[in-house]
Amino acid sequence: MNSVICHPLDGEKILTNSILIERYAIATGDCTIKCVELSTDGGETWIQAELQESQHPWAWQFWRSQIYSVFQVNEVHG
Repeated sequence: MNSVICHPLDGEKILTNSILIERYAIATGDCTIKCVELSTDGGETWIQAELQESQHPWAWQFWRSQIYSVFQVNEVHG
């Protein structure tokens, strides 16, 4: 699977404890993406993202996830 983070941008200043992460991915071969999970703590816990669009082989699969933090995030590094 290949994927790209669209939002927030690398180096973007975050002024809130709530971050909307938007991304797209594409599976290889004739596979489809059924689930996307992300971690903000090095893999200790995982958050399931909301899939957008329909799932078809060789098609971009858009997804998004709202992340909440008890700490203020100042800058994003990807």
